[in-house]
Amino acid sequence: MCSQNAHLKYRPEIDGLRALAVLPVVLFHAHVPGFSGGFVGVDIFFVISGFLITSIVAEEINDGRFSLVRFYERRIRRIVPALVLVSIACLPFAWAWMLPEEFADFGLSLIAVNLFVSNILFWQEASYFGNAAEFKPMLHTWTLAVEEQFYIFFPLLLILLRKASRRLTAGVIFFGIVVSCALAQWATWASPVAGFYLLPTRAFELGIGAFIYLTVGAKPITCGDRLAELGSLLGLSAIVGSIVLMTKTTPFPSVWTLIPTVGASLIIIFCREGTWVWRLLTIRFVVLIGLVSYSFYLWHQPLFAFARIRLAGDVPEWLFFTLSLVSLMLAYLSWRYVEAPFRRRASSSDLHFSRRQIFAGAIISAAALIGFGGLAVATHGLPQRAADPTVAALLSDRLRPNHGLASVCSQFQPDNPQCRTSGEPTVAVWGDSFAMHNVVALIETLPSNESIIQITQQVCGPILATAPLQAPTYTETFAQMCVARNDRALETIESYPSIRTVVLASPLRTYFEQGFYVNDRLVPPNREILASQIIATMDVIEATGRKAVFIEPPPRDGSDMGSCLARATWFGEELATCNISSVASAAYDRQVTDVIDMIEDHHDVIRTRDALCDSQVCTVSRGDTFFYRDASHLSVEGSRELGRMLNLGERVIADSGSRAETEDAQ
Repeated sequence: MCSQNAHLKYRPEIDGLRALAVLPVVLFHAHVPGFSGGFVGVDIFFVISGFLITSIVAEEINDGRFSLVRFYERRIRRIVPALVLVSIACLPFAWAWMLPEEFADFGLSLIAVNLFVSNILFWQEASYFGNAAEFKPMLHTWTLAVEEQFYIFFPLLLILLRKASRRLTAGVIFFGIVVSCALAQWATWASPVAGFYLLPTRAFELGIGAFIYLTVGAKPITCGDRLAELGSLLGLSAIVGSIVLMTKTTPFPSVWTLIPTVGASLIIIFCREGTWVWRLLTIRFVVLIGLVSYSFYLWHQPLFAFARIRLAGDVPEWLFFTLSLVSLMLAYLSWRYVEAPFRRRASSSDLHFSRRQIFAGAIISAAALIGFGGLAVATHGLPQRAADPTVAALLSDRLRPNHGLASVCSQFQPDNPQCRTSGEPTVAVWGDSFAMHNVVALIETLPSNESIIQITQQVCGPILATAPLQAPTYTETFAQMCVARNDRALETIESYPSIRTVVLASPLRTYFEQGFYVNDRLVPPNREILASQIIATMDVIEATGRKAVFIEPPPRDGSDMGSCLARATWFGEELATCNISSVASAAYDRQVTDVIDMIEDHHDVIRTRDALCDSQVCTVSRGDTFFYRDASHLSVEGSRELGRMLNLGERVIADSGSRAETEDAQ
């Protein structure tokens, strides 16, 4: 038989569980091999939080001494002081190193963080053309926002159910867990970004912690040693397995989230003194990491993000390791000298802060940070910070998304007048964002009697019956939409007798990340299959009497060349320092190049590498012109310049009869 223990006393193994949550998160963000599922640490934190907060609130309600004011005072003491410290510490680095657009985004995040709505902000910012998440110093605060939003409603629910039996209350919580988990599962294909960031699809994780307390109690259940060992070991195995085996492609949150959250639950329920897992989690250093885990979590993301910002994303492994240690040291200092003093109340004989001081300090610090953030937003990132404010003010515009004719054209608008330059276009540009960024080059170099229609959908390459998989954002649902839109694109091309040339473009690399769908069947990355699908698509086009041309993606090596160029301009450095190695670029896109070679055996291909690379270097700028706006897309000015260098318009419409004659002769 097992029995419950109702009252909560300090449990060092829960601090050890916190360490088991925070370390994988930090190592995941540092891209350490073996921690591909380290993000599940956040889910473990949610379970722990739900368990501990429910134990406190439920007991106080039962004893008739619960106060919402006291509850939120505790939350402020727990969350705000260290958060304010880290926010302030970010300011000088943001001021010195961030480009205007980044600084404005940072200011907006300061506003959202202090209103505890940063999860909503980052959900809205998570767009295809948005700044990379790893470059956002306050990105990790979305978890705090989810928690605080949960704790606006959850104490009120427990108050409402205060006269209900414990079993009924647990039943209500369990129903909420089921609904939230089902919603999270649905969101994995309907709206995965919203599902990741928003409370309704995360609430079940906090609810699981609450359910544990309401059904089991505050301390591990009293049962046989063998069952306690087995239960706690199963919990640890579930967590470790999730950390090692899950990846960014695992739909999250979803039913898969139950593995680490139930694992954490089993440790809370069964991990009692004397078990092997208890001995592991209560090692003094492990407990210490758990004690400082909140500060550790707060510090690591800004340090990593600012390193990426200053080094344009090229952060070596040794620096990640160093910054992880620095984060841990800062965490200890802020835990001891900031967190601990602010948690003490007026009854303490040592340094303490009264309730009035706590609330006043929280309001004043939030107002100051919100005001600073508002200034950054209102001034469009304070370009006056730069040595040459005029040049700096233009950087955001130079790095703007290159949508081609208009931004609406990025979302498949073939019938929109903004997406064509005449009523009788002669050239169709079909593809994804890599087709979009070639439009300016074509407009610049096509003869005046030629006109364009842009038929583009981001992430959806111009390949019939084929679509990439990029979970969790672009899933099977998106693939079905992509295939349908490509069918419609071909219909649109055929509906214009004036179209004589079809230009296709795609990075192709997206098809080698997680595989792709062909005729509704998911296939693993395969060069031959992908090339055959593209060739078949171009065959269909040419069977209608039109010319089909594929434009090779520009050279890249995985680094953010656009950001590097902008930072070089910001810091007054030579743009040539951003050039990339020809060898590294060729190795990075080897699979793509193989596919392009296969296409070229059957159809016309225009090589961008011929204009940008020699045997040693691929240039990313020419004079003061940026070729790139990010890690792979051409900037507007770069597209225009590259178009001139390639004489792209003339080459695209050039008669391909010589190829046909050559093939006939053979």
